Amino acid sequence: MPDLAVGLHLALVDAAPVCDEDDISALLDGRGNLRSDTVAAGAAYFFRPDARRQIKREIEAQFRAFVASGLPLDHVDAHHHYHLHPVVGAALLKVGSEFGLRAVRLPYEPSGPAGGSPAYLRPWISLLRRRLIASKIRHNDFLHGISWSGAMTVERVCQILGHLPPGLHEIYFHPEMDGDDANDDLATLTSPNVREVTAQSRIELTTYGSA
Repeated sequence: MPDLAVGLHLALVDAAPVCDEDDISALLDGRGNLRSDTVAAGAAYFFRPDARRQIKREIEAQFRAFVASGLPLDHVDAHHHYHLHPVVGAALLKVGSEFGLRAVRLPYEPSGPAGGSPAYLRPWISLLRRRLIASKIRHNDFLHGISWSGAMTVERVCQILGHLPPGLHEIYFHPEMDGDDANDDLATLTSPNVREVTAQSRIELTTYGSA
């Protein structure tokens, strides 16, 4: 699938690290994994210089791992949208500039049928947006479906598609299969009804890298 646009999903909390444990000890829990307590991890990035250095090191390692795959980098996002953290977002842009970063997901979900971004996140969303604009990094205007992750039914997606304002939109899916069973997201992505609504609404399908 040569036209498939693959992105890097940075995992900086609640995941296994790429770096050796001794190199990022300030980021880890007692089991050698990146900390799952996102609030405590976020505080460490703010107040601990060693944690800030180490998060940059882990981001660099994950970029290098992506490069080693041989795939072209279309965009970058982060597990739990953790690049909204101002320290992480700044490190992402700095490291990304060394690896040809062109596009980043902005996790801004407008108020509407799929919910909306919580009020407490909006200052950090605005900060990330300003940084992306200043760095001339492509990003989406809107993201839809965080509130319905794993439950993006055909009806819900068609409702979203029928009410899109002008701009670049990402529809957020977590398609999964467990044996012969699929979740709503996978069924919706393969639904002819969704394709029909997309065509009727004159929505142009694109990728971050070519938008």
